[in-house]
Amino acid sequence: MEFNIDKCKIMHLGYNNPHNVYSMDGINLNETNEEKDLGVTIDCKLEFDSHIRTVVAKANRVLGMIRISFACLNKTMFLNLYKGLVRPLLEYCVQAWSPHKKKYIGLLEGVQIRATRLVPELRELSYEERLEKLGLTKLVDRRIRGDMIETYKIITGKENIDPGKFFTMARVRGARNGTHSRKIQVQYTRIGVRTHFFSQRVIKLWNKLTPEEVEALRTTTFKDLYDKLEADRVKEREDDIYEWV
Repeated sequence: MEFNIDKCKIMHLGYNNPHNVYSMDGINLNETNEEKDLGVTIDCKLEFDSHIRTVVAKANRVLGMIRISFACLNKTMFLNLYKGLVRPLLEYCVQAWSPHKKKYIGLLEGVQIRATRLVPELRELSYEERLEKLGLTKLVDRRIRGDMIETYKIITGKENIDPGKFFTMARVRGARNGTHSRKIQVQYTRIGVRTHFFSQRVIKLWNKLTPEEVEALRTTTFKDLYDKLEADRVKEREDDIYEWV
């Protein structure tokens, strides 16, 4: 199999990168500041801003088509359309690119805010009231929930992944005061952007879970226990949500 040189590009990472020129078969490779891999666009600063803007634009276009195609939506129709056509666009591979900047957290949430107004009987209610009537949660809370589920599956061996490639387990001499024995050791990161990578951002939240949750034998049990306790946790973290998302 030969490489298609026209499709090969170089993306330089790091502020002190010398931007050397690389070539294949005597042909210099073009430089790029961002690249798409498996449907997710990442830039030379290891950020996903461009990807998020693209995702939001796609979701808004689909919302527009739904608005034009359906003169009146009841709750059941809306949920089928939203869950099947819109929300998947906002959550594809989200563990890789989950935003930490207020601007992009707001852009994503804004899609769901506008979407829930499509149901005429709910239009005059507040966003929180619309979510309650529809049985939905904020997207930011769904992303956190997804992070915790994926962390649970990695640590408990339910994913075909070596946990050691993601986490270093802390040495716990005994669970006390509601803490658990599956704590993850906090890692020092020299580069600020790394603190928002999946393997780093989940540590604080995971370590705060209860022993019953992290020691659940099945993923479904973990989800049920997490959801049961989530309402109280949402209230606790609302004030400092942007510190760890």
